[in-house]
Amino acid sequence: MIPNEQFLIKPDFTDVGSAATMEFQVGSVNALADAQYNSHLGAYQSAYGMYNYMRFNSTGEYVMHYPTGPSLVIQPHNSCAWTPQGEFRMAQKSISPYRMKVNVEQCYDELFDSTFERFIEYGSSDSVGMSEGGVALTDKLTRLILDSTTLGARATLTAGGLFTGAMSFTDNLPTSIRDAFTRSAAVGQGWITALRALKVQDSAKYAHLDDGLIVNGDISQDGEEFTGDIIARFDARVAASPKKLRSAVRNGGRGGFGGRNIPVWMVSPSMIGGAYDAYLDQGVATATNRPRITTSELLVANGRGGTTPLTIYMIDSIPLIPVQEVEVFSEYLSGTPHFEYLTLTGVIQLGGSFGAIPERGGANVAVRIQRSTRNEDLGKTTYLSHMLGAVGINDTDYISGSYRFNEPS
Repeated sequence: MIPNEQFLIKPDFTDVGSAATMEFQVGSVNALADAQYNSHLGAYQSAYGMYNYMRFNSTGEYVMHYPTGPSLVIQPHNSCAWTPQGEFRMAQKSISPYRMKVNVEQCYDELFDSTFERFIEYGSSDSVGMSEGGVALTDKLTRLILDSTTLGARATLTAGGLFTGAMSFTDNLPTSIRDAFTRSAAVGQGWITALRALKVQDSAKYAHLDDGLIVNGDISQDGEEFTGDIIARFDARVAASPKKLRSAVRNGGRGGFGGRNIPVWMVSPSMIGGAYDAYLDQGVATATNRPRITTSELLVANGRGGTTPLTIYMIDSIPLIPVQEVEVFSEYLSGTPHFEYLTLTGVIQLGGSFGAIPERGGANVAVRIQRSTRNEDLGKTTYLSHMLGAVGINDTDYISGSYRFNEPS
């Protein structure tokens, strides 16, 4: 959350036919998402800024801007002649977004004969309403849906398209969850999927984007744990990276005007487990002057007005960032994804915005919440929003990695 800055979203209340409606405008919702979610979502993103968020322009595209110009600009001064050696300018790449939507509902019928029945209140005209506690509950559900929408977008922008086709689900997974998984997992293309697609597109040029450095022998028999040598894999990753990335890693990053892009190793949760095990082994091994695996701590707000330390594992001072968004999908599968991507902060570009719900008159509504009074929908509150998403890679010479998916053997 940005300090000293507060965003207040004011809904519009209307009565559409037989449904009481609450609407949130596109600009307000996107301002809130930018301020409190996108670039600040999660302790790792807040601390390291692994992702850059692209702006959505008026022509309906996400745009990446970057400065470009000649690096050799110094020349002898031996006359009054003007001899320019090129120009500096802001170049840009435009990316067309894919569309997403959220359709969810909640019905107060489920409160009857439950602990929460006290949230239901009967009016003087025998109408059913919500008590003060019920209103608070509905408000909390609404906030949860808005939170889940932006969190779900991050998961899609990371792993969209990664788990499609014939997938093996965990035992006894309800059909409704399987159907929801199939729809959500197929939305758009996440950055991991995009890197793998580039390798398929041109295996010679983009071999480093999915080079198979994680092998089956690195994975436990049940397919869940990374049991290989984490330091050996890190060294192999640096060695297999393009020259620009290798140089940036050895120099501690790549400097720029007003900032610095630092190296990060973005890995699956299973590889964080491997780093944890190696760190413990290192603690009981013969003492060394400079252990390669070290830790750092981030202080994270705990929701109770205090902070809780979060341990960051590092190899040669480069942080290992767990890409936990993938687990939004993989927790429902019998297998486990294992991956690692060495890159610089800001190379991976994400675009996630609420879009206007298509309707006559163009009301520019991002989120609509309705409570119907029709018999067939009585007591039901529905939530609708439309979103746009896109991913981009600033420079493929500054990222390399591998991905595999293991089922239990």
